[in-house]
Amino acid sequence: MIRLLLRVLGPEFAGPVRRTLALMTATAAVEGVPVVMKKFPTKLPLTCGDSNLCG
Repeated sequence: MIRLLLRVLGPEFAGPVRRTLALMTATAAVEGVPVVMKKFPTKLPLTCGDSNLCG
């Protein structure tokens, strides 16, 4: 379907459409990180705070 859209719009708009799709994909991935972190909580601290893991 995206290929058809790119073909219909032509080479003039192919670049902006690809950039938009890349931005939408990256945004969805970034928005999904908190969901995964909540679903699978990590046992390691994310900051050095009180832990001895940071050296």
